[in-house]
Amino acid sequence: MTTVMAATVGLEVLGARDAHWLSEGTVSRIWRVLLPSVAPDSLLAQLDAGGAAPR
Repeated sequence: MTTVMAATVGLEVLGARDAHWLSEGTVSRIWRVLLPSVAPDSLLAQLDAGGAAPR
């Protein structure tokens, strides 16, 4: 969970200087990296790093 918090704060700091860091594409790429470490395997296949609701 510490990694998720650090990534969130980091994106906020970087986004304050350059809005590109808060773009949908950038945030989705970060979640593609983070999701496997925070979601159980049984749920991971149902999640979309782009923000869609679980299937």
